[in-house]
Amino acid sequence: MSKDTREQRVKTLRLTQEERKQDSLERVYKALERVQKSGAKVTFQAIANEANVSVSYLYKYPEVKSQIAELRSKQNSMPVPNLVQPSSSASTTVISRLKERIHQLEKENSELKRKNEALAGQVYRVHELEEQIKRQQDTINTLETRLKEMTPPSVKNKVIPLNVKKQSENPAGCPGVISDTIKIQLEAAGIYINTTLSKTILAAAEETVLNAIEAYKEALAAGNMKQPGAWFQTAIEHSWKPNKAVQDKSELDIFNEWFPLAKKKGLVVASQSDQGSIIVYTNDSRWVPFEEMLKEYPLDTLH
Repeated sequence: MSKDTREQRVKTLRLTQEERKQDSLERVYKALERVQKSGAKVTFQAIANEANVSVSYLYKYPEVKSQIAELRSKQNSMPVPNLVQPSSSASTTVISRLKERIHQLEKENSELKRKNEALAGQVYRVHELEEQIKRQQDTINTLETRLKEMTPPSVKNKVIPLNVKKQSENPAGCPGVISDTIKIQLEAAGIYINTTLSKTILAAAEETVLNAIEAYKEALAAGNMKQPGAWFQTAIEHSWKPNKAVQDKSELDIFNEWFPLAKKKGLVVASQSDQGSIIVYTNDSRWVPFEEMLKEYPLDTLH
């Protein structure tokens, strides 16, 4: 290596060291300014941390060491303002108010929890009632469907209830006995016999009662009846007759003999007049014309 090159390298190294020194000193002086402005305590350690240098570096330069020591001395000589300490009575008041506020908040929190639990219970009850309503509605729909299936087309969606009750014995206090023919027709028409109606039937001729039954069936099929029991009693008292014959005498006689036998065999459950013809309700839940049932189950096969 030549002499000129070595000297050049030494010169470059010195320049680099000088630049580093100046940079470090500049950082130290700026750190001093920042510490003073912040009001923090001036110490060698604080300045070293702020300038990102070591404490030994600060002691290395007398001017820096002297300036830090001077600033620290000035800071120590400044009077410290007396801090007003709160009195014990004031502290007690504040603590009491804080405790009272805490107690109030806890009470409010407890009340909110109670209301929340009550609302949760109501929501659960609402859901339970909705489920119950849905189940009941399903049951209603099922029953309505079954009712429509059991009701003949001519009387669907019409209110025509008469409680069916077999009157096998003569009501107390009524003279005479109701004939079997009338009993069968009453049962087939679904007419319940009470004491008053029994007296009316016994007081009238058999033909009058049978005509009233046929008139009742005709009115029932047409849906022109609001009070079935009262209507039938009036029909007997005024000797009402159907507008046109539902069946001739021979057919009626055959039906009167056939129906009790078929019912005993479990073939039919009930019967009624439908548009001038007799229809019977079978044990498999069907309304079938009497003529068809008579063909399938002749009278002589039922004895």
